Order: sequence, then structure tokens, then C-alpha cells
Amino acid sequence: MDMIELRFADGVNVGDMTLPQVQHYGEKLRDAGIGVSAVGSPLGKVRLDSDLDAHMEQVKKICEFANILSTDNVRVFSFYGSEGTPIRSSKNQVIDALGRMLDI
Repeated sequence: MDMIELRFADGVNVGDMTLPQVQHYGEKLRDAGIGVSAVGSPLGKVRLDSDLDAHMEQVKKICEFANILSTDNVRVFSFYGSEGTPIRSSKNQVIDALGRMLDI
């Protein structure tokens, strides 16, 4: 095995890791000759009526982690609709939220 998608380590989701934890795991993987093909993040796995500004801070953090882990790939989801709102009617909100993520 020479590549992994880092999603969890020691029971901690990559989205909940601290910078020192990611640096530690990145170093251990590099020392073992294993690269990171993608960060298996929970990005986009939130409702559209949640605090998207806070979620964008999580996007920044995960992007920093991807740089530390030497990968350009981050797994994302495409958001959940607001309570009681069919996701089809939220298409523009989803596109806008994904666009904000891309800008970061």
C-alpha cells in the first residue's frame, strides 16, 4: 500500500483533528512511505440552514490539512436541504455553498 485516503486516525475524524495531530500523522505516513491520496473530510455534510460561515472556517482548516498532507484532493458532500425543504428546490443554494468552498 502506498496511498490512503485519510478519514480517521486513532478514532478521530480528520475534521476534528488539531494541526499538531495532522502534522504527526502526516509525518508517520511519510516515514512509512505512504502518501495521502485525499483527505476524507465531512465538508458539505451539513444542512443549508446551518451556520455556513462556521462551516467555511472548517473548509479553510481542511484545506490547510490537505497541504500538510501533500494532497490536492478533498472529499466533499453536497449539503442537506433545510428542514422540510426538498433538496431539488435548494439547487442554487447548494451551488452557491459549493462555490464558496471552491473559492477557499
